[in-house]
Amino acid sequence: MNKIERKLVSWNEVEEAVSKIAIAIKEQHPNIDSLFGIARGGLIPAVMLSHKLNIPLISKIRKNTLVVDDISDSGNTLEGINAPNTAVLFHKPHTSKYIPTMHAEIHTGDQWLIFPWENPSAKMSQDYLEKK
Repeated sequence: MNKIERKLVSWNEVEEAVSKIAIAIKEQHPNIDSLFGIARGGLIPAVMLSHKLNIPLISKIRKNTLVVDDISDSGNTLEGINAPNTAVLFHKPHTSKYIPTMHAEIHTGDQWLIFPWENPSAKMSQDYLEKK
């Protein structure tokens, strides 16, 4: 069995990715009027975008809301959200069944990305999706 490598994503990489998405919103999606962060991974990038663009973070998705997540790895999370506009910091097209509206970076590797707000020694799984 192959062991999956962990790759730490730095705050600098997160800030750069958020800036790329902010530019894409301004240039290609000026109709975005609100942001919604997916619980856990998408909350911090959504708040960062909210501050950067002065767009409100809301708790209910509307017509022109951008739904933000950290990564589209399997695509399961975003596929289950009914939203016309989505953005991720990292998109893994070789593993994700979902294509977000916007992404900052393509990640072609199979590493498990660990974001600065996550516990680097935590189990490598989407534990919040597991049945209890």
